[in-house]
Amino acid sequence: MCRWILLLFVFLFFLGCSPSKPSPYFYKVEKDGKESYLLGTLHYGVSLYELPCNNHIVDKLKTSDLVFLEIVSDDNDRNNDEYFVNYFSPKGRDFKKLSRSSQKFLKNKRISPALSYVGLSVALDLTCVEEALGKSAKETSMDSQVENLARENSISLKALDNKKLREPINDFYGLDYIEKQIAYYPACPAETEILIEDYKLGDVDYYITDSDDVNTKFDEVILKNRNEHWLKEFKKAHHDYDQIFLAAGLFHFIGKFNLIDMLNQEGFMWSGFPALHFN
Repeated sequence: MCRWILLLFVFLFFLGCSPSKPSPYFYKVEKDGKESYLLGTLHYGVSLYELPCNNHIVDKLKTSDLVFLEIVSDDNDRNNDEYFVNYFSPKGRDFKKLSRSSQKFLKNKRISPALSYVGLSVALDLTCVEEALGKSAKETSMDSQVENLARENSISLKALDNKKLREPINDFYGLDYIEKQIAYYPACPAETEILIEDYKLGDVDYYITDSDDVNTKFDEVILKNRNEHWLKEFKKAHHDYDQIFLAAGLFHFIGKFNLIDMLNQEGFMWSGFPALHFN
């Protein structure tokens, strides 16, 4: 009897990690006999080790000889859970343009007035994650975990973004955007908790839309321009490395201008969760 229970456990374990039921938003791309792996992350609040089949993901990372991340922290930023915020800072004049009520709100949340617009936005997101899931949640960063694993295993690291790509992002996260984000904030913790749970299930499709001007600008500035640059970087690296592991925010892999479609158009075959298309 024990033998059959053990066999059933083993069967269920491997079924859970089968190609027909992969970890949410983990893709394999192939070309010229080389395999590489792409992981769509949530930057904070979810641990790599919470994902289904996380051992499979970690194994593929450890066997890669290059890891791409949106941003690679330097030695001064290491283990700083807010290095994404500091990366775009400081630009204190942005803070002074906000309404008095918004400035007061940010001060009550202990968010630094030295931050740029994008820094303020990320700081609000971090504070929201903390309120939704507890103080330790904002320190849980899949990107940092991937970076740490790469460093521990002496794997080359490379940033996907550069200064030219980052500069327009602060303009997107402008005055109106921050004011709207603050107005929305009371609903943020509950919505964030739902988003994180749905991410773990691989079910955040409902967040993708192309119906209004704001999202059109988001698609252009935050996704399309960066994904096109990342595609060039990936293609160059593909010639020089046998296996690449790329970890970036989930929304770069779904919706309009997603990186999966761009790679497919360049002859890369992919498998994993289906990318969502807008024709």
